[in-house]
Amino acid sequence: MRKSRKKILSDDNKRATRQKLLKVARRIFTRKGYAATSVSEICKAARVTHGALYHHFAGKMELFVAVVAAIFEELARKIQDAADSKLGWEQVEAASSAYLDACTEPAVQVILLREAPTILAHATFLDTDAAVNEPLVAGLMHRWIQMGIMLPLPLPESARILGGAFAEAGAILANVKESNSSRESVDYTIARLLNGFRA
Repeated sequence: MRKSRKKILSDDNKRATRQKLLKVARRIFTRKGYAATSVSEICKAARVTHGALYHHFAGKMELFVAVVAAIFEELARKIQDAADSKLGWEQVEAASSAYLDACTEPAVQVILLREAPTILAHATFLDTDAAVNEPLVAGLMHRWIQMGIMLPLPLPESARILGGAFAEAGAILANVKESNSSRESVDYTIARLLNGFRA
């Protein structure tokens, strides 16, 4: 049965409201942090009622989890696109650079790398991360193994280990003051690590 025009418009409005809330919450969480951000402030900035927010999210925590998930998904797309834009081993290098570049962005640094690991329950953060990143890393590694440019490492175990190394690299970039020198050190270390995976 086809949806009525009124129903379609209603669904579109709901999606638009949800996206607006995610966008505004991301901006405010990045600027002020989770603890200093209130539901009222988000609603005011998004120009929606409290009822509209609670229609989509149970509260500030659920909204924060949704923002974290959205950033993970955005980051995964950047990495995938970077890999797809290159050939051979340059795919690996491009994917690596895309991740490390993203780790210098304020929203990724504040929300994903600093706040989410401490604010969210450990299992919630790991599940949110794993839902997006483990399939991405394992999928890329499987592709590179099939291409013959990466050693035939066991999956998904090696993907989880490599993902952990990149997560730690991101945490370093998010929490240091001398970002330029640290980025050079991280780039060098990650490059050496990946070269050990090269076929």
